[in-house]
Amino acid sequence: MLIAGGILAPILWVTVFLYVGSLRADYSHSRQYISALAERGSSTQHLMQVAGFLVQGLMLAGFGIAMGLSSGSVTAGVSASLVIVAGLAKIVAGICVPDPCCSAVPASMSNQIHDLAGAIYFLTLGCAVAVCGVSGTTVFGARVAWLKWYSLVSVVLAVSLPSLLISAGIAAGGDVGLFQRVSFGVLNLWILVCAVSAW
Repeated sequence: MLIAGGILAPILWVTVFLYVGSLRADYSHSRQYISALAERGSSTQHLMQVAGFLVQGLMLAGFGIAMGLSSGSVTAGVSASLVIVAGLAKIVAGICVPDPCCSAVPASMSNQIHDLAGAIYFLTLGCAVAVCGVSGTTVFGARVAWLKWYSLVSVVLAVSLPSLLISAGIAAGGDVGLFQRVSFGVLNLWILVCAVSAW
């Protein structure tokens, strides 16, 4: 069940932000962060909180637990622990929603915690992928030869894709939503690939 959660979480991530974004005519996938769909007082706040953050966070943390229970080395345990922390950070980001767009007042504590949790989510998930790539660690007790190189490529792409898109003229500096989606997308794809491989 925990591995199934690892398969479903990335699929749910894409499905939810596309569907919830379609419910808001004023929303831009390329210019706005995914978190804007959960901003306080919006028509999509509660749906995005539950489906877009809480459920996915639980699935991700559960998948990290499955990785940890079957890890055959210290580095595999570290990678699994980082996945668990990423899942917990996503849950916190769902509990503490961002402020409404363009608010003139200073950011609320909830908004600050949301931003911090989002940064922790990205960093810990990225580090989990990097640890797997650098160490060539085993996943679920079996060494997967291609996973090391796939992990290294994933980390490089997650960090560099926004700059590459700008350099190629595909995106502009203000396309923060697009940058977030491609970077998070690469890391979510890594989770999906690992979970399917484990399954």
